[in-house]
Amino acid sequence: MFSSRTLHSLTDLERELQKEHKHWLVLGASHEATIEFHQIQTCRKGMNFGIGVAIAISGARPKCITSTNQKNILIGFDSFISKVPLRPSPNSLPQYEIKKIDGVFFDFIPIKDQICVIHEIGAYLMTEDL
Repeated sequence: MFSSRTLHSLTDLERELQKEHKHWLVLGASHEATIEFHQIQTCRKGMNFGIGVAIAISGARPKCITSTNQKNILIGFDSFISKVPLRPSPNSLPQYEIKKIDGVFFDFIPIKDQICVIHEIGAYLMTEDL
């Protein structure tokens, strides 16, 4: 299960992640004009790193879902889907993939062995690959 906590600035988000985790990353940190900052929180055991998300589109809160093979977290935000491994190497930052989608991301819906991505322009089914 995933939830997010909103912070006031990128600096606050980075400070919280540094305080709680040895390794962490912030998705969207390099985007211009970020306006919201979210720390992704999880109750999953074995997740040894922190994830933050910097949002540039008002009202587009990040959403997370575990991939169908239970090896990755998929994070939707702004106009992007990111895939982050749940158990990266313990001595390094998690390597992640990111894909731009058409329109603003809205939600994930699990459907059997696929995940439906709902976005501003429509929807599409995806598997483990972005």
